[in-house]
Amino acid sequence: MSFKRYLFLYLVDKFKGERSIYGIYHLLKGKRSSQTIQDSVLYSVQELFQSMENITRNEIETVYEEYEKQGLMIKNRKDCYTLSEKGKQCLRECEDDCRLPNGLIGFQYAGLSKIFWKRLRLVIQSLSHLLHYQKSYLPVTNEREILEWAKKFFKRLEYDRFELAARCQKELEVLLSNRSDLEAFIFVKQLSGYQKVGLTLEQIASAVHLDKYETTLLFQACLQSSVKTIIDNRSKFPTLCLFIDQVDNIRLTHSANTTYHYIKKGYPLHKIAERRRLSAGTIEDHIVEIAMNDPAFNVMNYVPTEDYKKIQHAISSLSTKRLREVKERVDDQISYFQIRLVMAREGET
Repeated sequence: MSFKRYLFLYLVDKFKGERSIYGIYHLLKGKRSSQTIQDSVLYSVQELFQSMENITRNEIETVYEEYEKQGLMIKNRKDCYTLSEKGKQCLRECEDDCRLPNGLIGFQYAGLSKIFWKRLRLVIQSLSHLLHYQKSYLPVTNEREILEWAKKFFKRLEYDRFELAARCQKELEVLLSNRSDLEAFIFVKQLSGYQKVGLTLEQIASAVHLDKYETTLLFQACLQSSVKTIIDNRSKFPTLCLFIDQVDNIRLTHSANTTYHYIKKGYPLHKIAERRRLSAGTIEDHIVEIAMNDPAFNVMNYVPTEDYKKIQHAISSLSTKRLREVKERVDDQISYFQIRLVMAREGET
């Protein structure tokens, strides 16, 4: 069974026909919207957030049109699918051979891992050329922020290029020894250096006889778990730590973070909306996002204890996470916003 089939059937099964295929697209792409982030928690697919940034809308549409024609899924409303009996059986068979790689973390580390990887690739390439006394080369990135960071990185170093190379090699060897040989191979083969061009994930997938989806997730699992290891063991990786220093591991969207700033100052919801010139609904979206990402955030400021319990009971008695169906099970005065808040907090725990 192909990993591609397993992955997309798995996601349809997780979303239960309650979100469109574009919800899946935005999840894999890593769209930093309140809706996508909330869905990743509600449907327990956080680890796949921003795991395939290069995926296209056309790719998603083609996959699901193909699987619908094969009778693996049924379209229940516009762009929303559920698995057919044949599809459920196919997923069970796929699960005998396929699974998501260990180490995928998703939203919590996806952004930080992306920056770490861009910095590491450029420094390794630059260092390789410096060791061969070559100052002229085409950098692996043209992103101004990454290029500027690299310049400052080399200027701040308190030791020479040879010492830096030795330290990077030693720490990377220790770091990658915690992952499988296959993951380490995928990681290293993408790095460029003097007279060496790093391979693309598609080229590596072909070399190791895997599809690009499995290869991409193996790389993301290796990268994200490695960044977490560095953060958790800074003293063991003093050089690699430099690649993530001064990077905020932002878990909130920028707009939600601004709203949180006002909440901490004691502003009520309607005043925040007025001050920011945003709708109350947008501020509610931000508060739900905050509830998902900050365990210390007190949702009881927005949901009385008794109402929280009623919503909690309604959610547990249903096999769906569709808001309307939960709303029909609770008292009229309980709002959709309050239901979403409880879902966010329950999804967090």
